[in-house]
Amino acid sequence: MIGVNRRVYENGVYQGQDLFDQRTSLIQYAELFNAFPDVTFCISVLTSVQNQELASYSWIFPNVVTSGHWWYSNIPAYIEHDLRARLEAVPKTKQLGYYSDAYKLEFVLPKFNMYRRCLARVLADEFVRPGRLTEDGAVGLARTVLRENVSRVFGV
Repeated sequence: MIGVNRRVYENGVYQGQDLFDQRTSLIQYAELFNAFPDVTFCISVLTSVQNQELASYSWIFPNVVTSGHWWYSNIPAYIEHDLRARLEAVPKTKQLGYYSDAYKLEFVLPKFNMYRRCLARVLADEFVRPGRLTEDGAVGLARTVLRENVSRVFGV
């Protein structure tokens, strides 16, 4: 997660103290990405503003992949905006659709289902309706982003 500032609100509940910092950039990690070309870096940014930078880095660096949406960006309006851009700009094999930082297991399924609905809307609106993909092609792209890339990157 690039851009998180820990314990901004010190009186907050655990998991409710951190906020994003607009002063961060992926440029501070370029040396790391270059130094370890055989290591896959799964990068999550904290805001939609940083999403364009992440898409560009993932496009340029062979070992950088996009990964999910952090807590404050984990709402449909931001997910769909970021997902649209990632699907346009980043090779499909370099995208990990979703992860959850849920600290309770029962939070994961509703979050994942929300993401799948967002993915379905974006694929329908941006790819199937305009004729860029068939329905089967869209399902295949969803499978790649949600399962196949995760299996390949993490060896699962």
